[in-house]
Amino acid sequence: LEELQTRVKSLGEQIEETWGIFDPEKLKGEIDGLERLTGEADFWADKDRASRILGQLKDRKRRLDPWTALRRKYADLAELYSLALEAGLDPPLHPG
Repeated sequence: LEELQTRVKSLGEQIEETWGIFDPEKLKGEIDGLERLTGEADFWADKDRASRILGQLKDRKRRLDPWTALRRKYADLAELYSLALEAGLDPPLHPG
């Protein structure tokens, strides 16, 4: 059980360390700004500009979304592990 706890904790630390490297807050700010631009009334007036902005938005989301999902999945794993401990279960290291 201690080995699993160590693995879960180590995984969380690695995810958070990597999360901080690529500046997610900056990416979120860029996404918010680009999304605001797409909501402007005259957004489609300049098709080249609109296309460029949509490409930038897609790129930013492509970089951020997988990491956001990974952090969410890790949080779920940590919560399940915590609930298993509270219930007195001894989760196996290798399911199956």
